[in-house]
Amino acid sequence: MALQLGQIDSVFDPALILPIGGREYRIEDVPALLGLYCQRVWTSGMAVAQAVRVGQEGDTAAAQRALDGINRMPLPPGVTEGTPLHVAVLGDTYQQMLDDEVSGRWIQHAGMTTIAWLAAGDEVAEMYWASAGRPEAPAPNRAQRRGGASSSTGAATATPSQGFSSGTNFRRRGNRGRGSRSGGTTS
Repeated sequence: MALQLGQIDSVFDPALILPIGGREYRIEDVPALLGLYCQRVWTSGMAVAQAVRVGQEGDTAAAQRALDGINRMPLPPGVTEGTPLHVAVLGDTYQQMLDDEVSGRWIQHAGMTTIAWLAAGDEVAEMYWASAGRPEAPAPNRAQRRGGASSSTGAATATPSQGFSSGTNFRRRGNRGRGSRSGGTTS
């Protein structure tokens, strides 16, 4: 007998909520091809960042190959040449932010956090948001971000995330599995 699962939308809400200026902005999930594009851009960005940190010729060549690959990739449907990726991923929320007169820097940070969320998952997005987009800035640990007490006994308060690691091989974390981006339906 075949296994029949329940409707995923009754237990899974693929959205990101970002608080800015006392308001919460809901970023809806993006079509699959845009999500895959974000993953590719993120991976290439990590390769470039690694090459800058290490500075070895082999790593620089790998980073250049990654950038060349991005430049050859066709833009996903609905994204035009003049649309910055951080704007495209915000969807309708971008116009809402403009109407609310959110600053350009906050919009950019919201968009970059959304890219991190789409490409690397919930934990990386949380860390990116809390560090104001500066991976070198230590983000508070999860208990502190949620207002709870930390059970730490003086040890380090933040664990490096796959998104800020020294390599480009990272896994998605949280409840947003790879399958939610790599196939199935598009919206």
